[in-house]
Order: sequence, then structure tokens, then C-alpha cells
Amino acid sequence: MAYRFKLETLLRLKERYLELMEAELARVLAKLAEAKKAYGDKLAELNRADKKLEEILEAGVTATRYKQIFRFREHLRGELLQMYQRVQALEKQVQATRVKVAERHREKELVERLKQRDYAAYVAEEQRRAQVEADDLSGLRFGRQHETNIP
Repeated sequence: MAYRFKLETLLRLKERYLELMEAELARVLAKLAEAKKAYGDKLAELNRADKKLEEILEAGVTATRYKQIFRFREHLRGELLQMYQRVQALEKQVQATRVKVAERHREKELVERLKQRDYAAYVAEEQRRAQVEADDLSGLRFGRQHETNIP
């Protein structure tokens, strides 16, 4: 009789859930990397605007031009703050997804351990059956050999 794990469907389901969560983690990590890159680019743009503002102040500038550059700089700061908050939110989402992946992994390992125990019990039962069969055959053979020696 071939071995069949009764919870094989559950094991496949747990494996599929784990794969889905790993794909979700990869997706969120990609979003996080993209958000961090955009944040870095925006920070560099803000630094350039700050340098330009300093240069303009040293060279002398009209009040309206200064006001335009200052507003642009403040607009960049606002965008930078929003990007920072997005990065923070994505990092929390990554952490939560990692926890879910670990949970799914533990669930899958639990079912795999059940499968290993079940298989070990199956192997032990098959060995026991083979031993019983071998004992029966030995008993028959012994009986036949001694049957001919009886006077």
C-alpha cells in the first residue's frame, strides 16, 4: 500500500499561502525601495534649491524673486515631508508583511512536521507488517521441516 498523507491538501494550501505572502512582501519591498529613491531625489533637489537660494542672496536679488525661490523651497519641503511619511508607512507595512510571512512559514512547517510524523508511523507500521509476515512464514517453514521428522 502506497503512502498517502491525509492532510496533503492542507499542506499545499499552506505552501500557496506562504508563496502569496512572499510575493506580497516582494511587492511592498519594491514600493519601499522606489519611495526611498524618490525621497533621496527630492532631498537632493531641496539641497540644490537651498544652495541656489544662498547664491542668489549673496548676489543680491529682488524681493519677488527671493519670494518665488523661497516658496519653491517650502513646496519642496512639503513634498519631502509627504515622501518621508510615505516611506515610514511603507516600512511599517513591510514589517507587518514580514510578520505575516513568518506566521505562514510556521504554519507550513507545522503541517510538514505532521507529515513527517505520519510518514514515520506509516514506515513503522509497514515494517511491523513485514515482520509479522516474515514470522508467519518462518513458523510455517519450521512446522513443515519438523513435520517430516515426526515418527
